[in-house]
Amino acid sequence: MNSALAQLDIRFPGFLEFYSRLLGYYFAACPRKHPQVAARMAEALDALEEQGERALQEFARGGIFADGALSSREQVELFWKSPLMALFEAAIGYTPPPGTDLSLHLPKPVGGFMELVRRRQEVAQRVVDGALARGELPYWQACLTNCAPELYLLPYLPERGSLVGLDLGCGWGRGTLSLPELNRLQVHAFDVNENQLSVMRSLARNLHWQGLRTKASAEPIGADDFADFGVSTAFLHLLEEAQLTETLRALLRLLKRRSPLYLEVPTRSSEGVTMVTQFSGQELIDRLHSVECNDKIFQLVEHDPRIPDLFTFGVLDKHELPAEPRTGRRAFRHRTKARAVCRHSASRW
Repeated sequence: MNSALAQLDIRFPGFLEFYSRLLGYYFAACPRKHPQVAARMAEALDALEEQGERALQEFARGGIFADGALSSREQVELFWKSPLMALFEAAIGYTPPPGTDLSLHLPKPVGGFMELVRRRQEVAQRVVDGALARGELPYWQACLTNCAPELYLLPYLPERGSLVGLDLGCGWGRGTLSLPELNRLQVHAFDVNENQLSVMRSLARNLHWQGLRTKASAEPIGADDFADFGVSTAFLHLLEEAQLTETLRALLRLLKRRSPLYLEVPTRSSEGVTMVTQFSGQELIDRLHSVECNDKIFQLVEHDPRIPDLFTFGVLDKHELPAEPRTGRRAFRHRTKARAVCRHSASRW
């Protein structure tokens, strides 16, 4: 391990274990020890000088270096707003560099779920082979591998016309900026990290897209029934139990009936370092099926168990489905009907 990071562990016990778990969380296929990544981490930390020292002290006081996952909303927001997160971003290439034309890096659309599985496996193998460590595969490029709106979102959207969307916990915007035909979209994007919002705005300008609206917030905000679709990538697991329920109710309030919600939610991470609420796929489906707002409900419409972290839910009137439990073994019962309803609604726009 890098000697500078080892010295930090003496001053801030738990720092190295936190760093190791963080690396493992972001890349489950990545070996824990990567000298090249550690060197970039130490270099970025040194550049922070006094600001870095204050941030380390704040992390220590906030219990960030303690054993186990972050366990509260306060810890999550401290983590994401801290300059130490920007430092880690620099070490693994978390965000695209300024001036990036994202259109040159988007993966080609896939023809089906098995093709997406193969694409993800190829990237995982590159991680194991050291492409991440050598800087040949920045994290942001690997993340684009997960983006497949052609399977999870586009079948439930009209092919023509203007649309309004929301992106909750948007980060640098991969969930939205990987969508085709951006010029017909207006998207309201929410995140607590202002630096990430700034990166997203820069990337949108590079794509000559004028339809982005951003707000520093952990909650979705807007008028009832204003959004034609929703996107959220790697965000729901950062919420406390009560906050999660309220967020899901807010999404139901904001999304129109028959609209799709496209989610990426980690469900098999053994690390859990930034996961306040951990789900199995079944638990996540049950959670969304149990929420109701303004006589609207979520119903699963798209999920392939070979890709456990990607989901599409349709927003339906609660009276469109029988009044019976939709959790546990019955969670998939109405998926075929809901898929047909949402696709039919899209075709009539």
